Amino acid sequence: MAENTHNRLRQLQGLISIDAWHGESTVTGHVDLRAYVNFDEARLGGQSDDEVAFRLSLRKAELILRQSEPKSFKFDPAHLWRGDKSISVERKTLKNAGRKNIRSRSSDLEASKSPKLSFSSERSSEDSISGSVESKAEESSKTINVSFSRNDPTRPGWILKPREDAPRVKDAEVLYGQPWDEDEISLAKLIMNKNHASAEMLSMLSIYVICRQEDLVFHDIKIKGQNGTWITMPEASPKRFVIQEYLRKSLMSEGLPGSDLHNPFAIVHLGEAISEFRKS
Repeated sequence: MAENTHNRLRQLQGLISIDAWHGESTVTGHVDLRAYVNFDEARLGGQSDDEVAFRLSLRKAELILRQSEPKSFKFDPAHLWRGDKSISVERKTLKNAGRKNIRSRSSDLEASKSPKLSFSSERSSEDSISGSVESKAEESSKTINVSFSRNDPTRPGWILKPREDAPRVKDAEVLYGQPWDEDEISLAKLIMNKNHASAEMLSMLSIYVICRQEDLVFHDIKIKGQNGTWITMPEASPKRFVIQEYLRKSLMSEGLPGSDLHNPFAIVHLGEAISEFRKS
């Protein structure tokens, strides 16, 4: 695996981890684009010269592919990942199956966690259905739902939302963990422009993670008192604007664009990864 080049990755530390890479061109001229994305809870501030300390989570985010000029790749529309369509079907199947008195004994639940499910000939067809549905539920245990989005034909993207069983902060589900397995999911297949490749004019292909200001969840906010101790910030405190300014400066220090965090619909750039070539 190649080492990251300078300034290839920009991300708000603690909240997002992002990486992107593509393989070599196959005989068909296609290149697989893959990405690792992980969401967590960021802890910002709290240093000796800071006035505030707080935690930050996300209600929703969007991942967008962008390419610099001259464009050296074309997205193959037949090989753009469409998100969690299959998982949605599995979860609906589980809900319907629950109305058919599917068994939920502890032994059955333990069997569903095993990578190898086997049923003896003495088991009824109902037992077999139960094991199959429970296995699908186990495969669908991730807490982030992914849906495909393409408002701009040249910039495909994916919308990331927490599922009902995701962690909750301030009475709202938040993004936590990985939305997909990068070993299993190829986000896109790229068709290379051979003329650009031969002339070494390959453009940069970047993956951006963005959200709206209203999707930011600030919580566990503390301010430093006159005696140097940290106290919980009241909800009506005028210093709540300080945390937005702190976040804006934190984003800019990572090389990300600053945003008007007083505007609830402002786009906030949380991370960027320039895809690099890696041998499989």
